[in-house]
Amino acid sequence: MPGRPEPRRPVDVTKIGPTVDAAVRGRTTIATRVVEKVAARAAIEVDAATGPPRRLFGAILGPPRADARARASAKIDQTRVTLSMSIGVQYPEPVRAVAARVRRNVTARIAQYCGMQVQHIDVTVPALVVERPPPPAKRVI
Repeated sequence: MPGRPEPRRPVDVTKIGPTVDAAVRGRTTIATRVVEKVAARAAIEVDAATGPPRRLFGAILGPPRADARARASAKIDQTRVTLSMSIGVQYPEPVRAVAARVRRNVTARIAQYCGMQVQHIDVTVPALVVERPPPPAKRVI
């Protein structure tokens, strides 16, 4: 009948792949929070990059830790991502070099795991992380 939509035919799921029309395969939606977690994890995979120190009302809570998680905030436009990240850098590593390595690794991981293209990454480094030597052993005389 004219004006009436064509009924959907069943799809053989064993033959679904890249050759099947995208409208038949369906749509995959990746939550913004997932992209942020992938980015934060990818940032700390880089040598000398850690998470920033914890803060409460702008005040730093304790010393920065080498095992802290990075923070990421994402804006997604279909398959393009813009990120703002906050990381710590272990002293005495060069901050710009570590930030560049973080950008490269995050871009690669977002493409690998989410299938999205990173347009821009702003990296903020609020603190340098200094490894503290263990306290000297107490001597008993």
